[in-house]
Amino acid sequence: MGNLASPSRWHPDCASWRFLSTMKGAESLRRKAETEMRRMKRAITIMVVLAIWALAAPAALAAHTATVGNLPGTANPTTSTDFTMTVTNDVGSGSAIDIVELVVDADWTVPSSQPAPPTNWEYTVLANTITWAVTAPAGRIDAWISVDFSWTATTGPAELSTHNWTTTDVPNATDTGTFDTQVGPVTEFPHGLLIPLAIAALVYIWMRTRFKRRTELQ
Repeated sequence: MGNLASPSRWHPDCASWRFLSTMKGAESLRRKAETEMRRMKRAITIMVVLAIWALAAPAALAAHTATVGNLPGTANPTTSTDFTMTVTNDVGSGSAIDIVELVVDADWTVPSSQPAPPTNWEYTVLANTITWAVTAPAGRIDAWISVDFSWTATTGPAELSTHNWTTTDVPNATDTGTFDTQVGPVTEFPHGLLIPLAIAALVYIWMRTRFKRRTELQ
């Protein structure tokens, strides 16, 4: 009787139960495998990101990128003019700037006597080149720091003058660039005449069209 009460191997209910159990087990294994796969993907992604950061960070911090601006941007011809050049070290720079060089436009004249340099800096003048160099580590231009350099020169003729600058950091890496000074008036079409000329052109076209129509009617 005990054998009749227990489910036999050939009984349909028992076969269905075994099938469902097998399917549930396979589904559970599939979910576990998917979970482990997602974990592995996340771990690999994190490792790749960390590896890229480890490779890129030292390179980014090893060099400096300088930004240089100069004011005023305009000047009168053949006139002694004072300027202020601002040198800024990049926010991600890992090195400090300790030399700044300015090669003034060849048509200008640079006097040997220049305005006082920033604190812990000194300058030298050779022909049209002004070079500022630090005299103490405290004067170095670190990351995200700006320093103003005052300089003076006698401008050349009326033209767009170009000056070249170079910055050098402690490991002797350099950045270079240029900035311009507009000397004298800018020769260009007077924009204030555009509207009156446009109105005059429209009036001319309108009168010419009316005259043509009257001629045709006659």
